[in-house]
Amino acid sequence: MAYAFGKKMKKTAWIIVLITLVTFSVIGADYFSAMSSYNKLRKSADSPILEAVAIGQREQKFLNEVRSSWTSRDISSPDDPMLEMCELTGFEPTVGGLVAMFTHEVPPFSIVDKNRNIKEAGRAGALSQLKPIAAREKIHWKKGVLYMMIREDIVEYYEDTDTGVRHLLYKR
Repeated sequence: MAYAFGKKMKKTAWIIVLITLVTFSVIGADYFSAMSSYNKLRKSADSPILEAVAIGQREQKFLNEVRSSWTSRDISSPDDPMLEMCELTGFEPTVGGLVAMFTHEVPPFSIVDKNRNIKEAGRAGALSQLKPIAAREKIHWKKGVLYMMIREDIVEYYEDTDTGVRHLLYKR
């Protein structure tokens, strides 16, 4: 009787080990699938999209020339696509939010932080669709102001105001 009981215990132990291995295999496969999908999204985001350059004396002189002598067109709207993209990706719809979005680097997959992975996968998916046409792949900014060269004769300009972000296009 003791022999039969010991044999039954061994069989139960093997079943528990087998169930544990199958469970870990399923979880591991799911984990590696999630990591693979995340890494594909991260690569397609090609982040950061643009390099941020602080507006110094030279950039300010250029901006002053643009604002005083180039033709401008106000293209501000409550549903500005770039500001909506800021909100969609979790950044503030401000100049600072635009800078953060354009310069955001999607971090590597986190083994322990599932919520961060979900948030960053969403950002990576959205950023992969956002390909600004900045000629020099740079944005120039200082507190409340951002501009980027679209072509040698076109500058896109954003400025924080009391009523929201003002968006202008300057053409030489």
